[in-house]
Amino acid sequence: MDFLDDLIEEPFEKLGVDFRANLRVGQICWAPVLYSYENSEIWRPSSLDASGTAATHFSVTPEPGNAYKEPKLLASPHLEAYEEFPVLRAKIRPVVLLVPCPKKINIQDTRGGGKINRHLCIVSPCYSVTDAMGKCRFPDEFLKKVRLLEYPHFMFLPKAACLKNDSLLRLDSIQHVFHNKLEPSQWRIAPDLLNILLGQITYVFTSVYEGDYKVARDMLLIESTK
Repeated sequence: MDFLDDLIEEPFEKLGVDFRANLRVGQICWAPVLYSYENSEIWRPSSLDASGTAATHFSVTPEPGNAYKEPKLLASPHLEAYEEFPVLRAKIRPVVLLVPCPKKINIQDTRGGGKINRHLCIVSPCYSVTDAMGKCRFPDEFLKKVRLLEYPHFMFLPKAACLKNDSLLRLDSIQHVFHNKLEPSQWRIAPDLLNILLGQITYVFTSVYEGDYKVARDMLLIESTK
């Protein structure tokens, strides 16, 4: 049985010396990736100073029923009405750059209003298939199906110069990262594989099934049934 990574001999291409200044779609970078929790916690002040505007102590608590509903303000640390400090972990991981930071819009922000230029990039994180001891973290049947493109929100990326382990690219975990928190590598997903990935993204967001993604997926699934 052939998998996508068997058919594409060179999944990555090396970029030129401008790889830091000229970020490209499909570029492998490193960035802090947030964990997502179904049962979340928040960081709430447990005591305030005499003015009642600065927190002196905090405690971590499971998200209560009134989370994001309190009109209280804090001056230090700054917290607006109906805001909370969520407790989240993050880890530096390899990511695939999907949308580089847009060009600056030269229009003055409204005083006290919203910020126009936020300098954000959109990335999709990669998760190692194996743990620190080299043990596979996923069932073999699942990985085989991912390598056949059966699941639109997963792509298998093989170990290479830019990835120290076989990895899963997760399109269900796309997030934004400030451009100055992104550490680019000199590697990018090669054009043939990138075209398939872009087709996957189109399908995930629009349910339109076409192009190189459809051709590759249909071929792999048909061959796997023979």
